Amino acid sequence: MVKVELFFLLASLVGTGTGMTVTDLDKVDGHISEKDGVLQEREEPIIIFNKATELFFHSENCPPGYYMGVMRNDVCYLIGLTELTHREASEFCRETQGGLVVIEDAYDHAYLVGHIVMQPELRAQSASSTLYWTSGTNLVDEVWTWSTTGQYMNFTKFSEQTNPDVSGYMGLFDDRQGSPSSYYDWWVYPAYGAPQKGRFICQHKIKHDDCDV
Repeated sequence: MVKVELFFLLASLVGTGTGMTVTDLDKVDGHISEKDGVLQEREEPIIIFNKATELFFHSENCPPGYYMGVMRNDVCYLIGLTELTHREASEFCRETQGGLVVIEDAYDHAYLVGHIVMQPELRAQSASSTLYWTSGTNLVDEVWTWSTTGQYMNFTKFSEQTNPDVSGYMGLFDDRQGSPSSYYDWWVYPAYGAPQKGRFICQHKIKHDDCDV
């Protein structure tokens, strides 16, 4: 019941436009621009979603660019707006002290989706920006696992329109034509063929006073 209630709570917040005060990131080693949330020192700067919201706030326990969730105080999240391949996104997350996001249960899924749908900047702007990469993959033994932690998936939410038997990577797909319950269902993007690019979500797990993925 708690998970169901959470989903409807998040859904009810969509479009309220009552964001918290935006806290600009401090500049750290020249990597992050204070004003625009652009990570520097790359051939092409990576743009991130750089503000606090109703569900995510700035915390000194999180690495630069990451925000802590109000419902979970052990995980920090970073949302990348620049479209990358799955490999590029994974490498970027590691470079920023994290890993591609792990969705452990329906609670995690509803929480992340609620955050995305509440922010117009995070919704699909074009056909190519309907995807957010996660660490889900079935390239090893054809079993779906989270590459960031190596754990098997105990919860799944694959769309009825995708084939989880295909070898590839899992991304959250913005099905704006469907009902809210299908927003950002899980889609499989094949590992073969032309590389798919999309936005991405990194996570940074906090353990005691030290941080690891």
